[in-house]
Amino acid sequence: MNKSVKTILISWFCLIMAVLMLLAVLFFKVRPIAIDYAISNAEGRLLSFADNAIIGILSDKNYTYQNISVINRDSANNITGIELNSNMVSIIKSKISRYISSRISGECFEKVSIPIGTLISSDFFYGLGPRIKFGFQFFEGISVKIENKFVDCGINQVMHQIVLKIKLTGTVITLGKSKSFETGTSAVIAQTVIVGKVPQTYLNVTK
Repeated sequence: MNKSVKTILISWFCLIMAVLMLLAVLFFKVRPIAIDYAISNAEGRLLSFADNAIIGILSDKNYTYQNISVINRDSANNITGIELNSNMVSIIKSKISRYISSRISGECFEKVSIPIGTLISSDFFYGLGPRIKFGFQFFEGISVKIENKFVDCGINQVMHQIVLKIKLTGTVITLGKSKSFETGTSAVIAQTVIVGKVPQTYLNVTK
């Protein structure tokens, strides 16, 4: 092998190695940005599903305060206890979980596109340039709780709110890296003003 051919081969080898190193640097620089975009996208999707599930509950006339909560009174009309209808609570929680899970089951693989200017990590070029697409997968966990909240409304008056809380956790996987996230939302699904003497156990209320 003459010297000129050897020089050309060495030059090509160095060029290929330089390109590979550049690609590796870009890969490890791009990956955390892609992960953040994927998490933002996944959170948005999950919250959208959760909000739609809550709207479905609020629009259903079966889930009224009278059907969800029971106020017990004594012969003098004093309040002796406030209970939630456990069957109704279980139905609501199950309905919320099933709705979100059904929407996610067919959409666990998503795509996100990021402008090249954003990948450069420069404020000047942020959001500019052609968009590069990345595929990602996410897996979710759903926790639904229904809690009581009491708000002071004046003398011998307390606002009883039934609050639905949805906690959403997940893991995003893209470009060979995974990252967990957590988000959630809440809404008052029923409320009423209770007039009368309320037991001491319920007097730790929000002003």
